[in-house]
Amino acid sequence: MKTDHSPIIRGVEQRAFAVEEVGGMLSVSRSTVFRLIAAGELESIKVGGSRRVTREQLDRYLGVAG
Repeated sequence: MKTDHSPIIRGVEQRAFAVEEVGGMLSVSRSTVFRLIAAGELESIKVGGSRRVTREQLDRYLGVAG
């Protein structure tokens, strides 16, 4: 039986990222991302038991004009 691991919704841009993904984008460790969140420098949301950072929250942290 073939399992399809592709996204459920195709063609939709990813809007929220795991802490590990954010760390990769910023070239910092996962611990550093959690410290930024705890310090209130980077906003995040809770999805189930996981912490996520939305594209908007990341842009705001980086000072990207919207």
